[in-house]
Amino acid sequence: MEKEDILEHIKNLAARENISEEEIISAYKKGLTITPQKSTSVLEVLSYIGGAIVCLGIGVFLWQNWGILTITTKLLATLGSGAAAFIIGVIFGRDFRLEGIASAFFFIAAIVSPIGLFVVFNSAGFDVSGFGGQSLVSGIMFVTFFLSHLASRKSVLTFFAVVFGSWLFLSVTSLSVEERQFVDDLKFFLYRAGALGVFYFLLGALYRKKRNLYLAKVFSGLGIIVLLGAVFALGGWIPNQNIVWELLFPVFIIAALVLSIKLQSTTFLVFTSLYLMAYIIKMTAEYFTEGLSWPFILVLIGLSFILIGYTSIYLSRKYITER
Repeated sequence: MEKEDILEHIKNLAARENISEEEIISAYKKGLTITPQKSTSVLEVLSYIGGAIVCLGIGVFLWQNWGILTITTKLLATLGSGAAAFIIGVIFGRDFRLEGIASAFFFIAAIVSPIGLFVVFNSAGFDVSGFGGQSLVSGIMFVTFFLSHLASRKSVLTFFAVVFGSWLFLSVTSLSVEERQFVDDLKFFLYRAGALGVFYFLLGALYRKKRNLYLAKVFSGLGIIVLLGAVFALGGWIPNQNIVWELLFPVFIIAALVLSIKLQSTTFLVFTSLYLMAYIIKMTAEYFTEGLSWPFILVLIGLSFILIGYTSIYLSRKYITER
């Protein structure tokens, strides 16, 4: 129902004295306390699938004909397609009923445009294979989507602004230590990934306060996945495991479980449970295989999984679903 129809209906109710001013104001104030939820329609899902297929088609075309295509054709197929998709997304985005289609075109622009920028800089003689080229491309894409986000505040633009901002952060920091031989590339990446996980979680908290539940769920879920994944990987594997991070990982798990209940987040609970299962397998394989038969270890792991699954369902029903 359109806003004008709702207002007209309220006028008719007021004319017949079936609704009072106090009731209208009370309903309005209650609405301010409710977190709006964005529902994903079939049209939106199909639009994203269609956008992914379009990107796949462009990618296959370039892969099959890259050696025989001219620079102009490459630019038209990549940067031209990306710019056209972005403009179409802006046009469709003016009508809220077509936001799903607009998001799909923004998705195409976000995937295809970086390839076009790489083609442009490569044609101009710049080395785009290193972190310098990645920093340049990700910086341009970040500025484009960030300014677009400021202009329209659409969720898809916000999401890709964060994606390209993360890429820019990783490429610039990698460029800054590229010549330093003493830096462990894997550990350096994991530490930065952990920092990004915290940043995503804070973004989720920010959008939760802004009552944008859609972005709050996306960034909070992404944050917990990246953060726990980074901490888990920092624990290493035998014989190069890191005892400190292995002992710290259960602390992060407990904190994530508490947050899942406090934030009423099933996503937190699910991924925390999965990481806990992976942690049990890792610790069992590292420290408890000697002296115990493998079948007995499998039984213990299976029982622990059942316990984790039951606990997760119990916590979800008791502290999340019921609320």
